[in-house]
Amino acid sequence: LIIVPKTKFNLGSYLAGLIEGDGSIIVPIKEKTPSGIINRAFFEICFHIKDYPLAETIKLKIGGFIRIRGNACILVIKKTESVLNLINLINGYMRTPKIEALFRLINWYNFKYKTNIIPLNLDQSSLQSNNWLSGFFDADGNFYLNWNLNKKGFPISLQYYIQLSQRKFYHRSSFVGTSYYEIMLKLSKFLSVPLTNINRDRKERKELGFSIRSGNYLSNY
Repeated sequence: LIIVPKTKFNLGSYLAGLIEGDGSIIVPIKEKTPSGIINRAFFEICFHIKDYPLAETIKLKIGGFIRIRGNACILVIKKTESVLNLINLINGYMRTPKIEALFRLINWYNFKYKTNIIPLNLDQSSLQSNNWLSGFFDADGNFYLNWNLNKKGFPISLQYYIQLSQRKFYHRSSFVGTSYYEIMLKLSKFLSVPLTNINRDRKERKELGFSIRSGNYLSNY
């Protein structure tokens, strides 16, 4: 189980990275649906079902409810007070083009509820200054470990690495641009590893992306 940082500073930066990696910020275009139901702006954070304890831990800290969908569990934050709390937590810690969605959400709340939230620009601080990278890696990173065994069952080589992948472009026009190149380049320099282009299969379509990998291959040790 990954322990979410306890302080507001660390929790906010962690959640910003998590949402930018595997979260959604939904902002309605119209006030009501065709059937007359009032639309609401909200957050969703997607987890693998194995990470349910993490989703539950975050839910206890920021509110919301968890929806199970196949092998995924989705934390949904809809209540006004919980959404406002989450906005205040992550505002100023975003580092990718998805900040555009946060700005739309803030503008929506400022208009609808007469709040006076000031949207803060991209966080340009060092990646080691807060917990953003932890959240981003929890969303889109993975660890790999593979042993090769000889006929007697003894290990003769070991391959291990950590990898972080992200799509190339944000799906909306954004005032900070749509490319994820800058943040992925910053990550590659921070970890001293090359940045590569990849093609990712996403349900019946291919998506261009970036990837960074740090690891090694040991043989006959």
